[in-house]
Amino acid sequence: MQAMQSRRSHQTIESKLCDAKAKLMLKDGFTGQIVSYLKLVCDPSKAQTMATDGHTIYYSEKFLDHLDKNDIIFALAHEAWHVMMKHHIRGKGKDNKLFNRAADHVVNLLIKDTFRYSNKLKPLCDPQYIHLSAEEVYDKLLGISHKNNSDKESQESQESQEPQESQDQSNQSNQGEQNDQSDQDNQDEQGDQGDQGDQSDQSEPNDPNDQGAQGDQEEEVDYDQPIEDFGQVLEPEHIDKTLSEKDDSEQQSQEIDRKLHQAYMSAGHKLSPTQRKQIKALITKPKAAWHVILQQYIDQIVQKDYSWQRPNKRYGQSDVIMPSLYSKDIINVVICIDSSGSISNQELKLYATYVSDLLENYPEIETTVIYHNTDPLPQYSQTYAHADLPIVFEIDSGGGTQIATTIKYIDEMDDTPRFVIWFTDMQFWDEPEYIPSWPIYFMDTCHDKHTNNRYRKYGEVIEI
Repeated sequence: MQAMQSRRSHQTIESKLCDAKAKLMLKDGFTGQIVSYLKLVCDPSKAQTMATDGHTIYYSEKFLDHLDKNDIIFALAHEAWHVMMKHHIRGKGKDNKLFNRAADHVVNLLIKDTFRYSNKLKPLCDPQYIHLSAEEVYDKLLGISHKNNSDKESQESQESQEPQESQDQSNQSNQGEQNDQSDQDNQDEQGDQGDQGDQSDQSEPNDPNDQGAQGDQEEEVDYDQPIEDFGQVLEPEHIDKTLSEKDDSEQQSQEIDRKLHQAYMSAGHKLSPTQRKQIKALITKPKAAWHVILQQYIDQIVQKDYSWQRPNKRYGQSDVIMPSLYSKDIINVVICIDSSGSISNQELKLYATYVSDLLENYPEIETTVIYHNTDPLPQYSQTYAHADLPIVFEIDSGGGTQIATTIKYIDEMDDTPRFVIWFTDMQFWDEPEYIPSWPIYFMDTCHDKHTNNRYRKYGEVIEI
């Protein structure tokens, strides 16, 4: 009976979450799409309220059961913006609790006018921190914390000196008294010191234990009071063990940029000018700009429309029916990868992630991946579709790079590609014999202006 009630409670919470996600998507498609990229996992050991590591939103059923629908929407949006602003990465090496409070101020000041919440939540959003970064707010909070600690230490020091000064004065006034009285005073003083020593022995071990408990254990949340500290950020896991921790964090940061680009291209037209400015400021532009250009081109080709004929499975448990995007035509896209040795394994993983995202968002796209160098024909090619996710590229590097034979190979394929994405350093040994009929996007890793200008007549060169 108890197990059945527990299952019903869990199903009720999941239903509330699905409803909140659907309504968030309708209210703010951009934030809703970011939430849809994140896993939702019930794990009270990770969070008494909500928390995210950039990949997953952890939640406590007790917390969600306490909230209204609008509160859950606010909490989900809160976590999504933590991820968008990369607070889980930026907080590394800082006091976790203090940085969380700083990041909460920043996020809540951004979203409080967009999303409603009840008096069950009491979000941190001090107006004095508006327009400041999480690091700037953190420094201010750290300064306040240091000042409070300094004042406390000064007060304790002053209080400890007062008894000593009183004792000194007493000793000076008793210098003219009889020796036996002085001896008695000395005995009393020794007795007092002994008592103090016993008290010290009893109290000293407790202090570090108390500090340790405060540092290691999260304070118990009182759900009957307005909750202030909710929606925490957790330090991300080191996902790719082949990379250093720094490079792994950079790769995770680039992954967030890709998601931001996708969400922006999907819902950007519905955003207010202020929201667009905020979101553009979040996106790292130099290395990620090529995603935007490709996304714009793909959107023009695919020409997707909202359709109510195929419900979106992400909201299957919700009462709200969301439209699903689909196209009847299979779109063939060719991905050329320069296997001359100029592409690193890290870059290859980045490209594989991008192609995986492409197939995830556009199930009607089918990609043919061609690896090539100076051989008369490409080394080999492989076709990937949505069912093959996730995509992993393997490469056998060596030699130089020829472009003419690869273009001929693509032209002789049974299905003419709608467009070609070419990952290369542009150091080709030859030139095509003709301009192909299909568009080429050269993803240039070398940035040699002379070489780029030489090949611009064959396709658009995008520096990455």
